Amino acid sequence: MFGRSWKFLALLAGTVAVPYAVSNSDQLRESAAKVVPALSAHSNETKPTGTAALTPSSADAAEKSSATAAPPQLTDVADMAEVFRLDVSPVWVINRWTRVSTQLAGLDGQGYRVPLVTGSRADDLAGALTYYFTPQRQLKRITFNGTTGDPRRLVWLMNSRFQFQQKITPDAATFTYEANLASNIPSTLEIRPMGIVRSDTPRSRYSIELDIRIDESAPAARQAGSVAPYAPVQPVKS
Repeated sequence: MFGRSWKFLALLAGTVAVPYAVSNSDQLRESAAKVVPALSAHSNETKPTGTAALTPSSADAAEKSSATAAPPQLTDVADMAEVFRLDVSPVWVINRWTRVSTQLAGLDGQGYRVPLVTGSRADDLAGALTYYFTPQRQLKRITFNGTTGDPRRLVWLMNSRFQFQQKITPDAATFTYEANLASNIPSTLEIRPMGIVRSDTPRSRYSIELDIRIDESAPAARQAGSVAPYAPVQPVKS
């Protein structure tokens, strides 16, 4: 008798639970159909930046999105004649660029390094520019390490503004220029063709190493003003 009672109760539970589950499943589908479009619409809105708003799935999606997104613009295009001058200050450097590295203190003073791009022409520069200042905030050194497709405009500027002159060295692959703006250390400009020169990278044919050093013995150099506009050398027609 008890066995029949249990069977009856099981059948009764089945007749109640199955329709309820089906009905509940239908309700869940309807709810999901309403929620998914709402989430899709909400995904276009601005999301909170707090860590509590990130779920594992959204964090993974954010990581994938950041990996494929374009990098932020960290450089400011600056004219070559504007940056290679000796009347600058730390405040000017910080206000001029959107990104400045300042953890460069050492024997050369306090350094301020910025990414430099002077334009998109073949004779423009791209690389790292660093200014060094004394404890009195006096400029004592400028260095630049980067590339160019045509170094003649830089050579012209260094010659007209700081009197850089070519120096013959045993290294036939290096074009070396020097100037005396400091009492004991010469300023140097070294230009080398890249190890492999590619036609599809016309602005990276030469490596540039520029080191401008100055001290109190050369006050006239600090007053270097504007120079005549650069005129590119035109190719000779045959």
